[in-house]
Amino acid sequence: MKSPCIALLCLLAACGGGVPGEPAHRSSGADLVVSNGEELNGEELNGEELNGTSLGSRLVSVAFAGAFLKDGTQLDTAWLDGSMFGGTAGTSQFAGMDFEGAHFFATTDTGATVELRVKNLATLSPPDDDVWTYRVQFRSDDGWNALCGFTTTGNWFSGFTTVPIRATAVGGVWDGRRGVPGGGAKIADPSVFTFSC
Repeated sequence: MKSPCIALLCLLAACGGGVPGEPAHRSSGADLVVSNGEELNGEELNGEELNGTSLGSRLVSVAFAGAFLKDGTQLDTAWLDGSMFGGTAGTSQFAGMDFEGAHFFATTDTGATVELRVKNLATLSPPDDDVWTYRVQFRSDDGWNALCGFTTTGNWFSGFTTVPIRATAVGGVWDGRRGVPGGGAKIADPSVFTFSC
């Protein structure tokens, strides 16, 4: 009877696994160089193809003006403190979790206005617990849709779940033009912000 170890070595060699201690794949450094492509930090910043429901355009900016809370409280002012929302309505001040379910209005590159809603506010784990994340939805004719799309989590043992991709809010807006002076540059406009998926 053959030893189980010899049988395993034969099986590995037959399946292309090679002999233990030998590299299974040899590659040169050139094989590992990959172009960053067009999606590096740019085009997908606000989302364009939204889970099968396409806006037909790209979000350019989200305005602080016109924002209101879940209960309908219209904000007089709104801002970002890092990635956390803050605002006032009369003499009342709001921040952080007060913005659960808040609504904002975005402008697309075609000039259309799109209503957004932030839900499931959370912070990252320490040491990044000053970074706020949001599940952002946009309103369309068929209801609320996830702005950033979906991802699948889990494994074969516990099962897979599809969940909306989270976003963070970043002050200012980016020039989405290509191949022109200023293209891709950040515009520090305190009246608007960007959701980064």
